[in-house]
Amino acid sequence: MPGGLTSSAVRRIVADIDQAADVVGLTIAEFIPRQDMHLQQILKGFPLLQDG
Repeated sequence: MPGGLTSSAVRRIVADIDQAADVVGLTIAEFIPRQDMHLQQILKGFPLLQDG
């Protein structure tokens, strides 16, 4: 799906899996490109972007 799944689509998929099988564990991962992770680290130090 272009742009990834929506949160409602993920909830529906998890509910469908739960109906079909006894789920004992589940991992949901989100791909975050390395450049985005680096940018997040850089922005953490900016005073105007700090909480509170």
